Amino acid sequence: MDRDPLTLRWRDLPWILALPFVLLLGITVHEGSHLLAALAMGASIKSFTVVPSASAWGSVTLDPTGVSSPELVLVLVSLAPYMIDLVIFTASFMVLKRCSLQRRWLEFLLVVVGLGAPVIDTANNYMGVHSVRSDMGRASYMGFPARAVFAVVLLYYVIMLWTLRASRRARYSKSPMHPSNSPS
Repeated sequence: MDRDPLTLRWRDLPWILALPFVLLLGITVHEGSHLLAALAMGASIKSFTVVPSASAWGSVTLDPTGVSSPELVLVLVSLAPYMIDLVIFTASFMVLKRCSLQRRWLEFLLVVVGLGAPVIDTANNYMGVHSVRSDMGRASYMGFPARAVFAVVLLYYVIMLWTLRASRRARYSKSPMHPSNSPS
């Protein structure tokens, strides 16, 4: 590869236009995480949607009655997408840091879905700390130190993104096609 794949090019336009579908995928993963966590802990599901509306990107409504510790279930279900985001981000980071992928679309997808979506999802909910309608607001309301935990997770994301960019710049500056390595 002759250039850093994280630099946008015109041939990336179709992927940029596909972002609404990628967003829908992110919503499905987010809401699906809530759903699976709730089912795993024995809560019953009242409703589930991944279609954005004027009031929410998607939603899961659950009924924790009959569960031994409903407050804990509500906190863990609220935090499930961010635990999944952390895993997706870290796995994508490791692949992008260690591998030179030959497929541009795969690299683009890993950057947008694997790195971008978790950061945006976490930051978006971090800003919703004062609303019990947000995941973080619900967790905070139940006594979980969500503000501190989310701040640490966001810091982790920033440090990892900076590390990735620095390592990729170093890798591509050694490339024979890099402008600084061409004969004068």
